[in-house]
Amino acid sequence: MPLSLLFRLIIPACVRSHRACCASDAGLLGAGALALLLSSFSNAAAPALLRAVMDGAKASASGPHGGNGGGAGAAEKAMLVKAMGVFMVGALGSWVRTRCLGTVSARVARRLRRQLMAALLSQEAAYFDKAVEAGGLSVADAANRLGSDVDAVAKAVTSNLSNVLR
Repeated sequence: MPLSLLFRLIIPACVRSHRACCASDAGLLGAGALALLLSSFSNAAAPALLRAVMDGAKASASGPHGGNGGGAGAAEKAMLVKAMGVFMVGALGSWVRTRCLGTVSARVARRLRRQLMAALLSQEAAYFDKAVEAGGLSVADAANRLGSDVDAVAKAVTSNLSNVLR
């Protein structure tokens, strides 16, 4: 898929669908998106940092006298602290993303369930009789099926955002 098609069609469609059901959770979605980007950048930086740590350890072990006396030098320790910092920032970003997007998903599911229940309760009794007589789902089956579909829709909202940003 060309990148221009992604920017012209898919991203605006995702933004419109997220605005419709997540307008009140824009702050949490934004925090989750920023945390996802932070985590992704730290994951992208990890190989270069680990390579630098390994190169520093290899250079100090193969010094002119076969090593530097058994301890890592100040440069190697500083690089190791930087690598640990990047991993900790990535872990924090991953945690914030999970919490924010999970909260948004639960809120969307709650709103959809309330709308579903209001729609079912607003129907006349004859509506439910007609559905059973026509060989369709009973009221309990329909409510159960729609209730379980709510979770799938709620998870799709947050996972679509996550997948677009990755």
